[in-house]
Amino acid sequence: MVPEKSKIARLRDKGLFYWLKVVALIVGGIFVGHWLEKQDVATTLRFKIHQAMTLALSPRQPYVTRTVVVLIGDDEFWKGELAMRTPTRRDYLARVVNALDAADASVIALDFALHSPVPDGSSVTYNNYDAETKVLLETIRDVSHRRPVILPKAIRWVEGNYVPESDLYDGFDFQGGLVRGGYTFLPFDVRRVPLSLTMADGTPTDSFAEAIVRAVKEPALDPVAGLAEAPYGSYLTQTAFPTLSTSQVLSPDGDTLKKLRHNIVIVGGSWSRLAYQRGPKVDSHLTPVGWLPGAFVHANFVEALLDRRTAPSWGERALLVFEVLFALGVAIIFALITRFGWKLLSLVILCVGLMLFSYLSWLNLGLFYDFFVPLVLIVGHAIYEQMSEMFGRSVQEAV
Repeated sequence: MVPEKSKIARLRDKGLFYWLKVVALIVGGIFVGHWLEKQDVATTLRFKIHQAMTLALSPRQPYVTRTVVVLIGDDEFWKGELAMRTPTRRDYLARVVNALDAADASVIALDFALHSPVPDGSSVTYNNYDAETKVLLETIRDVSHRRPVILPKAIRWVEGNYVPESDLYDGFDFQGGLVRGGYTFLPFDVRRVPLSLTMADGTPTDSFAEAIVRAVKEPALDPVAGLAEAPYGSYLTQTAFPTLSTSQVLSPDGDTLKKLRHNIVIVGGSWSRLAYQRGPKVDSHLTPVGWLPGAFVHANFVEALLDRRTAPSWGERALLVFEVLFALGVAIIFALITRFGWKLLSLVILCVGLMLFSYLSWLNLGLFYDFFVPLVLIVGHAIYEQMSEMFGRSVQEAV
């Protein structure tokens, strides 16, 4: 009777070529994985998995603490006094700001483009909107002495650095009012909560959500202070937020005033692109809870920061170690086990373990591990190994 070889001996018998092939697969898989993370690959599925883990499976169900969204909708844009105009009439926005001030909102944030027509701030040949722009800025100056007003800040990426661009309010004297600026462009991965960015001259610029939170409750930013990467957050659905139209704000009843009083108010747009109730909504973005107007995306960022529902990612080195270990696990399984059924079972256990690790890491350590791409790579590695083994067997039988 031939004694059964030890596991170490069986791994050694696979030969140098097998293990070189494993190393090549791991290295190639890591490069492919990093590339996939930057591509729009299975975005909807990844978002659903993220939402299930951070909300559906969370023992602590989040809720909106104090953020209200006010929207210019189809009725206001297509049928009302706005008369389909872009840019949005600034004297209309001034009236909305005054109404929110009268309703005693805690913070007023305007999610509308206020950048200069020419990014470098040089003069332009038309002055059609000067009067209404002046009305808006003077209104903000007046209101900002009673409560913070958050405006969008234009920045861009140039040759490896972020640089500020010109805004309509640059150079305007707010006379010491509480006016803050924050960039409004969203991260490539909207699961991440955007934080301040360092400009080319070394000065920091807050994100729109961060500027809002800093104005109302700065200590809520302590958990994310100094993070090298934007942390992951969790999303609430659009229906979870108190939502009003600008028409309701301009002609408020008791219920409207109650919703606005002492709350953060984000004002944005959500009208149909083509005509009244026709076509997709403007400023709409795919998120873990479906398509949302930009104002709701920023509202989710604000609530995640206020409620401390953020989790930084594991560092790149740790992620590299995890990916290598799991890939080696697949290689060892296929080297030791000959029966396909046992291989499949082991692979399922390994994949479930990866997902469980991600969940427990987020739940207990406050660190988020995005397992989707590594999971795809592990399964791909296993399929390659199985096909390679079957091909080798067929060649031997043919010989």
